[in-house]
Amino acid sequence: MGKEAAIIFLFLSFYSIEILVAVAATSPLNSSTDEHSLLAIKSHIIASDPNNILASNWSVGTDFCTWIGITCSQKHLRVTKLILFTRGLQGTIAKEIGKLSFLTNLNLAQNNLSGSIPSSLGDLKALIELDLSSNRLSGEIPLFLGQLSNLEYLGLTFSSLDGTMFEDHFAKLSKLSDLRLSSLKFKVKLDWVPPFQLRRLVLKSCDIGGQFPQWVQMQKELEYLEMNNCSISDTLSKSLYNSKNLTSLYLSNNHIQGPIPNNISQMLPFLNYLFLDQNRINGSLPDSLCGLKYLLLMDLSKNNLSGYIPECLGNLQYLLYMKPATYNGCPRDKSASTPMKYEDL
Repeated sequence: MGKEAAIIFLFLSFYSIEILVAVAATSPLNSSTDEHSLLAIKSHIIASDPNNILASNWSVGTDFCTWIGITCSQKHLRVTKLILFTRGLQGTIAKEIGKLSFLTNLNLAQNNLSGSIPSSLGDLKALIELDLSSNRLSGEIPLFLGQLSNLEYLGLTFSSLDGTMFEDHFAKLSKLSDLRLSSLKFKVKLDWVPPFQLRRLVLKSCDIGGQFPQWVQMQKELEYLEMNNCSISDTLSKSLYNSKNLTSLYLSNNHIQGPIPNNISQMLPFLNYLFLDQNRINGSLPDSLCGLKYLLLMDLSKNNLSGYIPECLGNLQYLLYMKPATYNGCPRDKSASTPMKYEDL
């Protein structure tokens, strides 16, 4: 009986340990880890907004799931969203942010945060949205961002980040659908095949190598494309390859050459916004522009265009604004006594 009792005792001991491990995994201690992490984040941030949000609202003794900018899961009472955009926050991003393991949405955009992006962000494997735009963050873009396989939105525009984007920055981002970057250099192979299909791409003042990137041409689901001031030197026909789903096209301040394609309405049948100003586009406006029946706004100013505006553009029922020229509220066409000059109003 002594031997049997010892075996039973050992069995119960191991069983008790397993229960304790399971309980620990779902216990409030993990929630309190989130609270400690949030307080550490608070300690690295100075709230300069008039309402002093973090100082007055993020306080010990209150339920952190009710704090401003915090959303928790109902099942585990863990932080899933940290949304503090446009709060006038200053300071740095604490490394403890990486302990918010249930975090899916992190939006700290439009503040005055400085310092580098902490490496602990690489531990947030559940992240779906990451937006750090419009801050004063510095340093290089960390490679670990390419390992956040659940990421669908990545915003890093208007900051002091300085670095080069390689293929590794996107290695496992197969779910990425919205990418927004600025003032960065792309150094990827010409034949690079990205793992994602974007719906929205914003590249502002990025160095993409001059030619319109093949990896962008592979984005067959694009609805919004903005590549202003990226030194694009291709023709418009090549730039618009595979872009039939586009509703918004912004390619201002580049070096795009050649004429507007005669089949532009077939290439971009759903287009609402067309901004091609400050390029080197030449020739006359093709009648096919009149086939852009959903067009709302168009800017073709500061190019090398010549000739007349097609009369049929006056039949576009949704068109609200057009550059380069109007005449008495209507587009000037071949019936005008003198050719229309392509210049700013």
